[in-house]
Amino acid sequence: MNTDAATRRISVRPKANEKGQNYPEESRGLGSYPLASVEGVNDSSAELVKDFIPTRYELGVLANHYLEESAVLDYDAVFFRSTGSWELRISAFSNRRLNSIANCLGDDAFDKATAEMRDRWATRFREAKETIEAAIPCKRCGMPRTDPYDALCFGQFCARCR
Repeated sequence: MNTDAATRRISVRPKANEKGQNYPEESRGLGSYPLASVEGVNDSSAELVKDFIPTRYELGVLANHYLEESAVLDYDAVFFRSTGSWELRISAFSNRRLNSIANCLGDDAFDKATAEMRDRWATRFREAKETIEAAIPCKRCGMPRTDPYDALCFGQFCARCR
């Protein structure tokens, strides 16, 4: 990987929509019609700001923002079976932005900037998994509750017995 900071830049090849707004490359293919509008991804607030170049520190802050957005969606999808088209667009955009930021900062700087956030979410996932594994069996049928959604969201009964 080329680590020369002078050759690294965020993808700012603008994509003009029908209104002439310029979006980052990471917004490509994520819909721009009214029902698919996602704030900061494909609406007017996603338009690039001309002549703004973020600092390395700001890229780290942005990386943590997108990492958290992505982790929240992953957590909800795994443990609460919650996902939809909005979540898919946010997830795709967040992951694309994370890749762009990692390319700009380099792997070592990116890892250092996001270490605390990655550790926080690894802990949260591990604790949720431990909660599921320690869940009391269903009071009615006695079966262990291995379904994350069932173990985290519902009290004494499994999905079959509710």
